[in-house]
Amino acid sequence: MISRQPESPEPEMSAAVRAFVEDFADNWYEGGYGRMEGRVMAYLLISSAERVPSAELARVLGVAAGAVSMATRNLVTQGFIRRHRVPGDRSHYFAADDDIWGGFLSGERRWVFRMENVLGAAGAELPLAGAARHRVLVAREYMSWLGGYNQQMLQDWRAHLQSHVPPAEES
Repeated sequence: MISRQPESPEPEMSAAVRAFVEDFADNWYEGGYGRMEGRVMAYLLISSAERVPSAELARVLGVAAGAVSMATRNLVTQGFIRRHRVPGDRSHYFAADDDIWGGFLSGERRWVFRMENVLGAAGAELPLAGAARHRVLVAREYMSWLGGYNQQMLQDWRAHLQSHVPPAEES
């Protein structure tokens, strides 16, 4: 874990923390996400700070502010992290959600329902026949099934989490 007092200088990453960040990013990338997003997500996941400024992310990860901006924008959109503003401060601050995996399921569900609508419109509006029509119908039905199953998975996940992990301690 990366720990520091709220007003203390930005931390340096130890070799173990750097290894975790890179391993997490590699796995994140293998899952179809951006590697930089994985690095940002890993750092926020293990930071004990309530919020981490984007400048700190750029410095400790050794990347340009623009790379952090793109990664954080994508992570916020996908529901993995939250953006925070501090009154009177023009900086952007970020924090990982306590349950990023529940956020993943929620984000996936939104994508699945949008894709189901796109495929439904294709089946209804395009002059498809034969194998092409069948593929579109199968794809739409898969998205419909996955959307329902995803909702059940999210409920099951929340019940599992509640029974296996105690609530976070207040800092």
